[in-house]
Amino acid sequence: AKKHLKSALKLLKQNKDKEFFDEIFKALWGYLSNKMNIPVSELSKDNVRNKLKEKNIPGEIIDEFINTLDHCEYARFSPGDKEENMDKVYSMSLEIIVKTEKWLRKSKS
Repeated sequence: AKKHLKSALKLLKQNKDKEFFDEIFKALWGYLSNKMNIPVSELSKDNVRNKLKEKNIPGEIIDEFINTLDHCEYARFSPGDKEENMDKVYSMSLEIIVKTEKWLRKSKS
């Protein structure tokens, strides 16, 4: 996820919206696939929701992760200020990965 977020940040600065959103999706889905042990072919919002519940992640964080995915998908195809959408999506993505990671670490202790 770090690699994809770093790449997405470069694309954000270059204002390459299509490539940016591709990297954000790779970061989010890749993180979930890796952390939840879900094969990429089986990644879906329902599978992710169930796996996060199994890991005792609070419902509001699960909802926030799903909402971030939804927002990213919407921003990718919506008209409007792409740069503003890219900034918002980047911040949301980084924030939800950090929150999820903190809860996963906390649940291991």
